[in-house]
Amino acid sequence: KVALRFSGELSRSNGFTENPTLGIDDAVPSDLDSARAKLRLNPTDDLEAVVSFSYQESDVGVLDLDDTLFQDQRVKTTDVDEFNRTEQSMAGLRLSYEITDGLRLEGETTYYWQEGSSLLDLDGTALDVAVNFGDGETTIFEQDLRLLFDGDWYSGVIGGFFSRSRIQFANDGRTSSLLSPIPLPPGVNIIATSDSDIKIRNLAVFGE
Repeated sequence: KVALRFSGELSRSNGFTENPTLGIDDAVPSDLDSARAKLRLNPTDDLEAVVSFSYQESDVGVLDLDDTLFQDQRVKTTDVDEFNRTEQSMAGLRLSYEITDGLRLEGETTYYWQEGSSLLDLDGTALDVAVNFGDGETTIFEQDLRLLFDGDWYSGVIGGFFSRSRIQFANDGRTSSLLSPIPLPPGVNIIATSDSDIKIRNLAVFGE
């Protein structure tokens, strides 16, 4: 037996927001593309496999309206064309095998990936005061394995779980000398950068 399911989505919006500083009429666009698929296989009565995959890509503007100069209007005055972009996907495999009557082996494998970047005008005004750019990548791998037994006088499960994650992120910020706690010459900018690389591993065994 074979079963297949598929779905997708395309979404587009101009955001209905104006930025007179940059001369942009559609200053907060929102684009979203996504797709999902799932395949189920039953080659025998004892074995079942489910394969799944999903993907999503988004490009979304930043809605920070200027309520001081333009009250009750969809207007932003940032001097930077802000954005928030993300791309992610996830793949999975789930298996179930009935070894004998009352004894079944189950396993699930998942891999997740995400990459994103953003550009923000931290002061939210037409002045060139503070800007921040960041980008990063995340990967996660998970494996779960279980042995289930169910008899006339006993029942339970034993298994194990393993996961590995990695989160990488870089951040670059620029701030005008106007915000410096100490006097600086006009036109001098303060540059701040940071990088992180986080690795996480988890291992567990369980039984009942």
